[in-house]
Amino acid sequence: PCARLGITATRKLGHAAIRSRLRRHCREVYRRWESRADLPCVDIVVNLRHPAVVAEFSDFREGLEGQLSRLLRREVA
Repeated sequence: PCARLGITATRKLGHAAIRSRLRRHCREVYRRWESRADLPCVDIVVNLRHPAVVAEFSDFREGLEGQLSRLLRREVA
């Protein structure tokens, strides 16, 4: 009865350690996001792109939280 998160990370991003690190970052941002409980019951799929590889964690967090907030605002409207 809650939103689920799915993450895709292709081999184009880098070797397994890089892909795993990005998936861990993504799960951690989603886990810590305060408005997670307010999301509708949907499946969220995050397609990681190359800019995520070189981004700092704070930039990564801001980008993902921004996209999640857009989803939340879209559902409310």
